[in-house]
This record gives sequence, C-alpha cells and structure tokens, in this order.
Amino acid sequence: MRDIPKEIQENLNPQMPLIIDFIRSECARQKIISETLPDDHKHNFTEINQAFRAALES
Repeated sequence: MRDIPKEIQENLNPQMPLIIDFIRSECARQKIISETLPDDHKHNFTEINQAFRAALES
C-alpha cells in the first residue's frame, strides 16, 4: 500500500489494504509459477481452422 497516496488510503474500506496486498502477492506468485511452466501452446491450428471453416459452410 506504500504506493497509494495517503489521501486515498484514508477513504478506503478498512479491509482494502489487506485485499490489495493479497492480490499483489497472489499475482507475483502466479507470475513465478507461469514463468517456470513449460510452453504447452499448440502451434498447429489446422484442426481448429478446419472445424471453423466447416461451421461457416454449414
């Protein structure tokens, strides 16, 4: 909460600092997890393109 101006902090719901801190820490945790996972993206879209074209033709 250090980077939120004091005037805004004074008007926040008392639980907001805890919620904001939780969201920030969870985002940081998820970023670390996502950076360590292998790339599982499918780079060949032939099958989905065929299904899309078939849907357009019907």
